[in-house]
Amino acid sequence: MKKTILFWIIFFLMFPLNSYSEISASAGYWLMTWEQSDKPDTEVVKSTIYHTFKIDNLMAREISLAGKWKFIKLSLKYLSTDEETVKNTTKAEKLFGKLGIDFNEFSSTITYIKGTTNGIAEGYDTQTQNRSYIDFSTSIYIYSIEFSSEKLLNNNIKIGFQNIKYQLPQTFYILNNNQIILQAVESAMEWDASFLTVGFSNINSNNLFFLSISAGYGLNVNVSGKYSIDPSGYGVYLKGKTAFFYKGEAGINYKVTKHIYLNSGYRYTKYTFETEKDTSSLNIYAKATSTLFGPYLKLKILF
Repeated sequence: MKKTILFWIIFFLMFPLNSYSEISASAGYWLMTWEQSDKPDTEVVKSTIYHTFKIDNLMAREISLAGKWKFIKLSLKYLSTDEETVKNTTKAEKLFGKLGIDFNEFSSTITYIKGTTNGIAEGYDTQTQNRSYIDFSTSIYIYSIEFSSEKLLNNNIKIGFQNIKYQLPQTFYILNNNQIILQAVESAMEWDASFLTVGFSNINSNNLFFLSISAGYGLNVNVSGKYSIDPSGYGVYLKGKTAFFYKGEAGINYKVTKHIYLNSGYRYTKYTFETEKDTSSLNIYAKATSTLFGPYLKLKILF
């Protein structure tokens, strides 16, 4: 509850209501099926640990806010000898004006998703004949912000940022001079990645049916091993390198009243994360693929 309140406070501090010509808020649930794989790149690791995950389905909570967007003028004033221009025009607006774009046409959407679940992970090491069995409880967090403009295909092109964070068991391989000197299982590996995103969507209040596709490239990948890697002192050799995702969703946007909509659909997202895999020096290699999919239902209110 405290995180939800903090989310709304931050939103209105960043984007005050008087900078909007319209605003909407939505909240709902995503019945998420979560599939996880930590199979490594076979060009790097020849003898892998076979790991299977059984993750309970979860009911993820989702809230989002959207509306017209405008920079806060205190920090971006455009200086001019024209008093009226000083009063009403920011540097950003001036730049976009030169490009033939009305800055006030930009919209933004902030979304927060959280889900908690349990599961088991079973592993078998073909090299050492060792077996592992791990019970776990975990949470997944997804934050995103998207920007669009009426000039970009009537708000259909979305550009933004996303962050995902979760913790699950993970196989890892310590490599040195093209040799695997140790392979084992970390019972709590945390992946925390931020993405630059781009997508296409026809979701708006006038469309009954909608389709949305997007993809993201990892700008920053942080990874840590809570119980095995970090305490061993080898955590400095565990460095995130690559991350990307793609997402698709489709559904129905049903108008209940003039200001209330029911948004129901199906979402499929696939994330891939990988650490540094330069085998000529000492490093810890790991790769994870998370697939999140299932139906969702949201209630949207227009203000």
